[in-house]
Amino acid sequence: MSPDTREHRGPHPSDREIFADEQIPPLRIAITELSWLLSHGYKLTSSLKLVGDRYRLTERQRLAVSRSACSDAAMVRRKDHCVSLKHFSNEDVIIDGFNLIISIEAALSGHRCLFAVTNASAISQVFMAPTVLCRKPRALSL
Repeated sequence: MSPDTREHRGPHPSDREIFADEQIPPLRIAITELSWLLSHGYKLTSSLKLVGDRYRLTERQRLAVSRSACSDAAMVRRKDHCVSLKHFSNEDVIIDGFNLIISIEAALSGHRCLFAVTNASAISQVFMAPTVLCRKPRALSL
């Protein structure tokens, strides 16, 4: 395994430009269109290429779009597996701390973090900073 050769921590140097406010509308549309294609049985790789080429997205933008989009069936499956916090009132909860730290570090460093859509009406909520790249409809309070 090669050592990490990055010379920065936090947001990628190009993120301020490629996730600037004027980039948000086409990214929202790309997420909507990719989600539609996935819902109609198209494969992720070819669908992402089609949508990414249409909106001239960079590789980092395509990655963000692919992580924010999902098919309707995947969205229903995730919602079916959600558990209310009421069920954990007297229980121990194990949290994946590594991914949690990455998300918190990104949010605290000013990085534009992203929500994944959980339904069609939530698409307007995508790309509202600061949010966290996750499959939940709410931002984390920091």
